[in-house]
Amino acid sequence: GRLSILTYGLFFGRNTLSGSLPSQIGFLTGVSDGFIDFTNNQFTNLIPSQIGMLTSTTWYLNLNTNSFSGSLPSEIGKLTGFITALNVYSNQLTGLLPSQIGRLSILTYGLFFGRNTLSGSLPSQIGFLTGVSDGFIDFTNNQFTNLIPSQIGMLTSTTWYLNLNTNSFSGSLPSEIGKLTGFITALNVYSNQLTGLLPSQIGRLSILT
Repeated sequence: GRLSILTYGLFFGRNTLSGSLPSQIGFLTGVSDGFIDFTNNQFTNLIPSQIGMLTSTTWYLNLNTNSFSGSLPSEIGKLTGFITALNVYSNQLTGLLPSQIGRLSILTYGLFFGRNTLSGSLPSQIGFLTGVSDGFIDFTNNQFTNLIPSQIGMLTSTTWYLNLNTNSFSGSLPSEIGKLTGFITALNVYSNQLTGLLPSQIGRLSILT
């Protein structure tokens, strides 16, 4: 945590570092144009709430492919300085996705939350992630249930990929999917428990590639 004036970042990925990520990670507030990368290690236990102190970090926080467990800290909602991505893909995270996720409205490359065991409803605040203009919103392979929130129709500037596959979403697809005319690659709801009629508004997604 004493490396507070680092500006381009820390690259500790692809090692076998283990144990808890120290809370002092929150002191790396000088990383203003770079990366904090701990991908592909063996970190365990909770993601420290002190990551919410990294409000000046403007590129990429990458914690994917570890063994972090427990709930995501609500303090992730303070990371409003990020402009590319928050990646916690392939961990052992559980519990509800914090509604504070909606505060990350200026992310551009996306959220990668796939391959965890997050559960409950996908919060309606997902609709506030309107800054994802060239990337992914990925919640694949979790345990989300209940309806897909109609607020996904607010993601009209997202231009790559919304991935909700392999969960337990139920009920009907919201007709608001017809508003997702900015998507240029895919909308994926494969392997869920969706029922009812396919909305006719699906025909508005004419620029999917």
